Amino acid sequence: AGITTVRQIRDSTVDIHATGRLNKLYVQLLKDNEEWQEEAHFPATIADLYHPETMPGNLRRAHERNDETLERIFIGRRFRNDTERLEVLFKMYSKMKRGAA
Repeated sequence: AGITTVRQIRDSTVDIHATGRLNKLYVQLLKDNEEWQEEAHFPATIADLYHPETMPGNLRRAHERNDETLERIFIGRRFRNDTERLEVLFKMYSKMKRGAA
């Protein structure tokens, strides 16, 4: 996934596991979305790709599929709105931080 290891990640077991899982997700996404491997949007910048009015259709659809999959993993259904999404994610983050302390 183009992730490089820095000292902070090498020293954290949680970060090592998270990085490995993100890499597996990235590899699977590339397998499931072969058109991503064509670098079809090069040399667009992040600002170009994620502008709400000009985001390429295939990128928008890929994000929607990814969001749906992750939301079903987190709560078993799509979030009703952004407010619910933030509430759930912050609650999970707070729980994770308490567990790490």
